[in-house]
Amino acid sequence: MSIKAILPKSFDPTEQLLWVETQVLGDVKSARREGVRAGLLDKKPPHYLYVTEKGRIKKRKESTLNPKYMKIGTRASPTVYDYITEGNWETVAEAAETALSMLRRLAPAKTGKYAGDMQVLINGRITTASKLKTVNDTQDAVVTLTNFVPYATALEHGFYVGRYDDGKYKGQGIFLQVARSIRKMYGSNISLRFSFIAQAGGTVPAIEIAVAGAFAGNDSKPNSGSTRRRKR
Repeated sequence: MSIKAILPKSFDPTEQLLWVETQVLGDVKSARREGVRAGLLDKKPPHYLYVTEKGRIKKRKESTLNPKYMKIGTRASPTVYDYITEGNWETVAEAAETALSMLRRLAPAKTGKYAGDMQVLINGRITTASKLKTVNDTQDAVVTLTNFVPYATALEHGFYVGRYDDGKYKGQGIFLQVARSIRKMYGSNISLRFSFIAQAGGTVPAIEIAVAGAFAGNDSKPNSGSTRRRKR
């Protein structure tokens, strides 16, 4: 068996970087072919990915990826490509129920009011966790987990150690910590983001969950201008 090494045309840094990025795109497409063989992805295009660059997530169509404009990242902050598998509402409901259970376990136990005021919403309308699996129109449905107590955002700022500082998360919060844990558990099988939603003239922390590919999972932070308004 022979292996043919195709080197860049020159030792010019730009040419070498383009060569590396072309190899990366080849690896990305190889991963897609493996996903197709495993039955995780459709044989027919289009195929979509979540591309994570410098901590930010973008939804991209594979056919639009161009080596000339790709960024391979660094060892400390690599660029990550995750193919989006077919959306499954049962997975969404399971993730939401798991997140709700984790939120209640992390809640302050002094009075129990915070844990008892956890809310489940579908497309902005209050429901219960037990009804998640009975949703009929799941294509555009978004599950929101939140808490309406007046001090919910204050707890999110400093329940554990640290605070939000210079646009970076220094503390773990409650909702943020759960969002990160659920993201590790379910990966690209769901759409998930931590956010702050408008409520009674203020904001409250929330976790939004939907089928895979519904939205990019970029987490919000206070005063970012990305507060989402809840439907009434």
